[in-house]
Amino acid sequence: MFGKKEVKGLKNNFKLLLKRNFSTGIIKAFGIIIIASYIYFIFKEEYWLLKGLIVALFSNLFNVFDLRPGRCLKLYFVFVLFLSYKSFQWNHNVYVVSIGILMVYYYFDAFGYCMLGDSGSNLLGFIIGMIIVEVFSLEFIKLLFILFALLLLEVYFDRYSYTKLIQRFNMLNFVDRILTERQGSNHVKS
Repeated sequence: MFGKKEVKGLKNNFKLLLKRNFSTGIIKAFGIIIIASYIYFIFKEEYWLLKGLIVALFSNLFNVFDLRPGRCLKLYFVFVLFLSYKSFQWNHNVYVVSIGILMVYYYFDAFGYCMLGDSGSNLLGFIIGMIIVEVFSLEFIKLLFILFALLLLEVYFDRYSYTKLIQRFNMLNFVDRILTERQGSNHVKS
């Protein structure tokens, strides 16, 4: 097997890389950056490397959020809700198909019958990253701001628990817990 699985967090992955060792997280991150950047490069997009980095960071952000049942899917739904006002005419097929499939899948994920895992959460982040990059395709300053914000989130979540952050805000905590625990059941403990 290639890569160490036990290394967690951005900082620890890069420390390992500096020692000329690879983690599965670094392999996955570079793979996503290469694929996303290549897509933008092939279509002769401006700022193709910047866009590839943004897509990779969104992919990782969704992976980080996939620790509690239903959380990653809720994040996806929130992003789709906010993005649809600006990009529905371009991406309505993506929205309709993904929302339809994911609303059915949500039940199974939220109540612990199955889980997205790294592949599923990375794919959802990849989709949202691609849509965001498309929406702000020609706005270099906004793309830089998005990249900077994602990097700040990565550093923050590498150091602090975002679950504790969510629990400090009643509205976020409510959204995090809604529709994830069956009434009167101990099936899902988070």
